[in-house]
Amino acid sequence: MDSIILPGVDTILLESKYDAKGNQIEESIKSGQGFVKSTYKYDIKGNVVHSIKYDIDENIVFKANYKYEFDSNNNWTKRITIVNDSTTHTTERIIKYF
Repeated sequence: MDSIILPGVDTILLESKYDAKGNQIEESIKSGQGFVKSTYKYDIKGNVVHSIKYDIDENIVFKANYKYEFDSNNNWTKRITIVNDSTTHTTERIIKYF
């Protein structure tokens, strides 16, 4: 567990859990302002495919799913984010190979 101390701000406690592959599977942030917890699931390539954010009472605040398109080198070039069953945004990236 890490503590982040900023002048004039409550102490923030950050706790992260990782799977055997080093992927972050859970993150909890606690402060005087409240609590938030997120969980993550990954595909076999290590890309986040599902995340859930919870409030202090463990109620689901939102669920996000991620869909990817890959290039011939198996790197994702397009990620579609779907929150609560609606597409919220699309991220595209261009990778130049030398």
